[in-house]
Amino acid sequence: MKYILTSAVLLVSNLALSATALIKLDMKLMIDGREVSAPVVAVLDGETAKISQRATEINKFNETFIEVQAKQTLVDKIAGIKMNFVISQIIDGKKKVISTPQVFALDGGEAEVTVTNSIGEQNEIKFSVVPKIQ
Repeated sequence: MKYILTSAVLLVSNLALSATALIKLDMKLMIDGREVSAPVVAVLDGETAKISQRATEINKFNETFIEVQAKQTLVDKIAGIKMNFVISQIIDGKKKVISTPQVFALDGGEAEVTVTNSIGEQNEIKFSVVPKIQ
């Protein structure tokens, strides 16, 4: 009986995991008006993806980091994807968070984020993201 119960729990767990949607994020990253990359990231619903971008010739920062958690949700009864971002840069040898924007986009719709960093050397980070449920 113990074996059957364990098998049933594993089966339910596997079904729950397979029901989790995969969200594809098509992104375009610009620093100081110059496109530096266009990453495509796939993340499970509710999970976090991490992106790092070296941009030494554009500014004095060694790296820009973007973390994004994407989750299907309803806003005013409209289904879409809520994305929570953490944007960091290496400043004076340390990783510092410069912004934590949140955006909501329809499945296949575009959202844009612009952040002006005033810590250290000032620069503008702009990116667009198109989430698509797979």
